[in-house]
Amino acid sequence: CLPDAIPAEQRKNLLNPVTGESYPLGLWINGWTAAYLANEMARIILQEKIGFNVRDIGTGTSTVDAYYALTGCITPTTIGDRGCEGVSVTYSHINVEAWTDGYKPEWDALRTKYPDMAPVNLGNMGYNGKTSYYFPSKVRDEAWENEGLNLDFFRGYNISWHDAAKYFDTPNALNVSTLRPCNDTRLWITSAMRFYAKLTGDWDGVEIVGEEVYGKCFDGHFWLPPACRRNFSGCFVWLTAGNGWDVEGAMQKSTTYNIPMAVATAKNWTLFTELPRLIDSWFYWWVPDPTFL
Repeated sequence: CLPDAIPAEQRKNLLNPVTGESYPLGLWINGWTAAYLANEMARIILQEKIGFNVRDIGTGTSTVDAYYALTGCITPTTIGDRGCEGVSVTYSHINVEAWTDGYKPEWDALRTKYPDMAPVNLGNMGYNGKTSYYFPSKVRDEAWENEGLNLDFFRGYNISWHDAAKYFDTPNALNVSTLRPCNDTRLWITSAMRFYAKLTGDWDGVEIVGEEVYGKCFDGHFWLPPACRRNFSGCFVWLTAGNGWDVEGAMQKSTTYNIPMAVATAKNWTLFTELPRLIDSWFYWWVPDPTFL
C-alpha cells in the first residue's frame, strides 16, 4: 500500500520467550464498519512501517469479546464460558475501535482475575464515538400532529401520562427467528444483571439461579420493563445488535422513566441493519458509522 513499505520477506514474527514459539502479531477484529476500517489502517502501519507479520483474528460481536480474546481465552465470544482458565499465551495482541467506557465492570474483573494476561488500555485512538437511541421521523411527526406529544423528549414516553407505544410496532411484529435468544445476550451476564437490579430495585426483572443472576426472559427473546411487563402487546420494541450492546442502559432507562420498551437483540449484523427499516421501533446506533445514513 505504501510506497516505502517494508518488504514482506523482511517482516518479523513475535517470539514467545518462554516456549520459543514464533507467530504473527494478531489483530482481533470487532464486527462493525468503523472497526474494520481502523483494523485495516492498523495492519498497514504494523506491516509496512513497523515490519511485523500480521494476521486477523475474530470477528467479535462486542468490545467485551475483545477483552477476552486479548487475554488469550479459547472461546472469547461464548457468554458464560469464555475459556480463560489456565491460559498462558495469547495469539490476539491488538484491538482497535473498542468502546471501553460501557464495559468497565468486565474490564476491572478481568484484570483482577487474570492480572498477568489481561490487556492494557493504551488510550484514545484520536476520535470520539457517540451512541444514542433512534426512531423514524415519521413516528415523531405523527405523534406531534395528532396530539402534541413530543417523542424527542424521554418524558413523552412515561406510560403514566402518555401512550407513546401506539405510534410504534409491538414486539409481535418481529419474527423471533430474527432475534438472539436471551441466553446468548448480555441478559445472561450475572455482573450486569445484578448491577441493574441493585441500581433500580427491580428484582422482578431478573431471575436468580444459585449464584447467577439473569435478565428475566419473555417469549425466549425479550426483556420487558415494569411499564409493560404484564401487557406484552403494550410494549414497543428497542432493538440492538452484537451480544446486546447497551442492553443494561436500555433496561435502566425504561425502568427509571416508566417507558414500555421491550428490549431485543438482532440475531446478526445483517438483520440489525434491516429490521429498523421494516418496523417502527427504537434502535441503538452510534457514530462514526454509515449503516443508517
